[in-house]
Amino acid sequence: MLELASVNGVVTTLVDAKVPLLDRGVLFGDAIYEVIRFYNGRPFCLDAHLERLCHSAAGLRFSVMLDTDRLRRQGLALFEQSGLLDGRLYYQISRGVGSARSYLPGPGLQPTEIIVAESIHPPDEMTYAEGVSVVTAREIRWSRTDLKTTNLIPRILVRLDAQADGAYEALWVDDQHFVLEGTSSNVFAVFGGVLRTPPTGSGLLAGVTRRIVMEQAISEGFPLQERPIRLDELLAADEVFLTATTPEILGIVRVDHHTIGSGIPGPVTQKLLLSYRERVKGD
Repeated sequence: MLELASVNGVVTTLVDAKVPLLDRGVLFGDAIYEVIRFYNGRPFCLDAHLERLCHSAAGLRFSVMLDTDRLRRQGLALFEQSGLLDGRLYYQISRGVGSARSYLPGPGLQPTEIIVAESIHPPDEMTYAEGVSVVTAREIRWSRTDLKTTNLIPRILVRLDAQADGAYEALWVDDQHFVLEGTSSNVFAVFGGVLRTPPTGSGLLAGVTRRIVMEQAISEGFPLQERPIRLDELLAADEVFLTATTPEILGIVRVDHHTIGSGIPGPVTQKLLLSYRERVKGD
């Protein structure tokens, strides 16, 4: 099994992959990305991730439309070539390689297409059983949080703070004290058996895992609301959990050292994790 990379169709081992220094993704973070998890050699929700990749490309005004059919074929072939079974595909598309270090892209740029097949390290089962701690962080990102770009400095800074505090993740909180999402996850809360998650129009990424969890919640008969969640409400919730491609569904048991519910992942969290994994097996 090998971790492989494809840069504009040239396949090498991941450590040997090379990108030009004048690539705008290198110079300016002028690039978009997606991460797709594979289970037993099969991708989960690949088309949904490629659709969002196109949304991000349009949002950044890329001049060339992405060929998702070709990207899908190349990604699947790369993952098969790697020999991995459980892992992930990472797509990164930059605006292209310029001739000079200028904010304005020159004419005729062709996107740099990077695809990586790599191993994955999800939380262990003890972490799922015990849950995780998170901290909150003041919202400092730009307003286009619906675009999945590689310009991630605000997230890096608050994750460093979270790590220093022994926390797994950080949750963005806006100036009105509403909880938005995590640095790399969406957030749900449970109030009296009713699930609530912030609406996508309130400053968060429309997570693919978030959408699947919402579908599974409805199929399991849980009432679901897309409504804003104030921080004080979140702290008083019966359960809180995060959703993301790699950890799937992970119970949050402490927020800023405040214990959530009984201090362990609750029954709704556990039920939805089982339901999500059954969905993975069926797709």
